Amino acid sequence: MLILRNFALSALVAGAFANPLAKPLPTDASTGDITPCATVRCARDTHCVVIDGKPKCVPIELEECGPVTCTQGEVCCNDSCGICTGPGEGCTMQLCPKTGPKCGDNQCYDTEECCNESCGLCAKPGEGCTKQLCVKPYPDELEDKRDLGSRADEESNKKKKKKCGSVTCPSGTECCNSSCGLCVPPGGACHQAICEPEPVFPKPEEPVKCGKTTCPKGEVCCNDSCGICTKPGGACTLQFCFDEPIELPEPEPVQCGKVTCAEGDVCCNSSCGICTKPGMACTMQFCEDVDEAPEVTPREDPKPEPVTCGNAVCEEGLVCCNSSCGICSPPGGACIDRWCGPVDAEEPEETPCGPNTCGKGEVCCNESCGYCTKPGEACTEEFCIQPEEPEETPCGPNTCGKGEVCCNESCGYCTKPGEACTEEFCIQPEEPEPIQCGPNTCAAGEECCNSSCGYCTKPGEGCTREFCFPEEPEEPEPIQCGPNTCAAGEECCNASCGYCTKPGEGCTKEFCLPDNEEPEETPCGPNTCSKGEVCCNESCGYCTKPGEGCTEEFCLPPEEHEPPKEPEVPEVDQEASPCGGNTCGKGFVCCNASCGRCARPDMACPMIACD
Repeated sequence: MLILRNFALSALVAGAFANPLAKPLPTDASTGDITPCATVRCARDTHCVVIDGKPKCVPIELEECGPVTCTQGEVCCNDSCGICTGPGEGCTMQLCPKTGPKCGDNQCYDTEECCNESCGLCAKPGEGCTKQLCVKPYPDELEDKRDLGSRADEESNKKKKKKCGSVTCPSGTECCNSSCGLCVPPGGACHQAICEPEPVFPKPEEPVKCGKTTCPKGEVCCNDSCGICTKPGGACTLQFCFDEPIELPEPEPVQCGKVTCAEGDVCCNSSCGICTKPGMACTMQFCEDVDEAPEVTPREDPKPEPVTCGNAVCEEGLVCCNSSCGICSPPGGACIDRWCGPVDAEEPEETPCGPNTCGKGEVCCNESCGYCTKPGEACTEEFCIQPEEPEETPCGPNTCGKGEVCCNESCGYCTKPGEACTEEFCIQPEEPEPIQCGPNTCAAGEECCNSSCGYCTKPGEGCTREFCFPEEPEEPEPIQCGPNTCAAGEECCNASCGYCTKPGEGCTKEFCLPDNEEPEETPCGPNTCSKGEVCCNESCGYCTKPGEGCTEEFCLPPEEHEPPKEPEVPEVDQEASPCGGNTCGKGFVCCNASCGRCARPDMACPMIACD
């Protein structure tokens, strides 16, 4: 069989040269020899190749690309979308939905179904679909199209100087198959196989210029503006890069009243010149126009510094809402109000100690009395009874309720102990001075219309013109001040201690325990003082009446020696006694007769002279 085939080929070649009128056979344009595939016609989807010098029809290998199959000469550049391009061409990086069922020559998405397989139509479930029948062209029709294409190639080759695909036909030949680059003498036989074009890559020795860079060996330029090189057919970004960086305009400063906000801040209250971060809380108070506004120095570092919240550090975008617990929250977010105790990271400036507050470096050694000492120092063990917490506490223009403290007196802000507080300064409107109208005082918004009678009216209202004779002044009633009675012209400034002063004079804020509320017993070292006594020497357990003398000796513990006998001290008269224009109550003595000052025997007394 092989001998007959070679003989037929030899006879065909010999006949072609013997008969000049016969159609010449196609030749290889590179060597000029007759190609073995000249007389071979392959079936559909195959093409003729020369393997070991023999023509063979092999299937055309096409690359699968997602839901589609790339044609000859193309490569898959986007598998999710099924996009094929020429080697080295640009490609989109988009992500397409997953594919669904196969529908004829088409591929449906995963949300579609095949509604017409002959036409390859896909539709979503429930949508309408055409029922037409699509007929594919027969192989003979394809051959006719190929013949038409060959004739068109012949005409174009005559006009294009015999260019045949990637080769140029030599003199005396013409292009018969541009896809394979086959040239034959005019009228010669030619096979119509479709050859896969070879990809054209730059020579390895020639460097490829790509923008401001040079691609290495084996790579091609895929993005000239950014200077990006990739392997042939590799993925590439389609972004556009500028040659020079774009300079953005600097933000204009934000004016807020008479101040300028720092970079990144916004104006939240122009009347007060208050700037805050976007979305932060802001006071709605109205500030009066002052001549000189405080200067606001913009921060040197525009980057926000980390916010320390107790033992924690808040993340970017959060604010400290409870420093005792180290809790951070978004601006304006919810926050718990409980007190978690002092922060261990750093020593607090002040420590509450009963009615007192210990300074930095001190500890509370006796909370009932509010005694503070240095760490390790001795402390008394006496027990003090503190007055009940007041229901309300004055705080500037406001009044704090029970359990609250005044944290900003200028603005009247009250908070729970340990909670955060604003440090802003509020200017309170000045209250109009009261208008004296004869024996009366006009209320706010009124004016005096008849001073002899003490009549006050609203501006513009009518008023009587009668004359009222002045009444004889009544003697003021005595003012009771705790256990004492204040003299004429004095007022009670401390009821618990019975202190009276003239209007405007200073007064002590101490709290004196009433006789009827004295404790039954008071611990005093190894002893216990009875009601009406105080501990004057704790080491020895000596108890005395208030104001009596006491020894300063130091006694050892009772198991080492017997405690000394209690010394005899003179008694003090506890009956009421006159004191200038005042009368001292039981348990008080006259300490300054010119001023009518009464005090307990163990209390200090001012030595001033009163008129």
